[in-house]
Amino acid sequence: MQEILSIFTELAVIVMSYLLGCVCFAYYMSSIVHKKDIRTIGSGNPGSSNIGRQFGVLWFIPVLLLDALKGFLVVIFLNYFDFDTWVKLISMLAVIIGHIWPFQLSFNGGKGLATVMGVALGFNYFIVLGCAIIAGVFYMLISKSNAGLLVSVFFGPIFVWILGYSYEEIIVFMIIAAVVIFAHRNNILSFLNSGIKK
Repeated sequence: MQEILSIFTELAVIVMSYLLGCVCFAYYMSSIVHKKDIRTIGSGNPGSSNIGRQFGVLWFIPVLLLDALKGFLVVIFLNYFDFDTWVKLISMLAVIIGHIWPFQLSFNGGKGLATVMGVALGFNYFIVLGCAIIAGVFYMLISKSNAGLLVSVFFGPIFVWILGYSYEEIIVFMIIAAVVIFAHRNNILSFLNSGIKK
């Protein structure tokens, strides 16, 4: 009975992580405050970048921080209550998936970068520091902030490996990187096409 209860609790934590990820702050803030559906204006993406472009930096910053907070809180919660590693890793992935594919918005959410940043910060802040340096260097080279951030996501699993984490943890960060890159596939294609045209 105790084992069944433990499994139920672990599954509940994973589901709650996904549901927390589904809270789309850009969508709710634009709908409640500005009476506009962020999915119908600008790029149509309900994330911090689009709300920043439409309503200004004062909306970009809180949405960015709140999206990051979702990932950070999941990791801190799991560490505090000392859940098994597999629960922690799947929950980290679940909160990111929830942000990108929220069920209540027809699975059309943000791109996941801020939430990944929050997850990495809770996991080990050196990962965020390393990725920030990579993003900064790449930005100086091509003056494209989003491209720099995407490249830094690719380096995330490498930093996890350098820091000596297990193969399971490295693999999950590789999956996270793949998920984020997939969510940005249209941006990547657009960037590559613009480079070819030049």
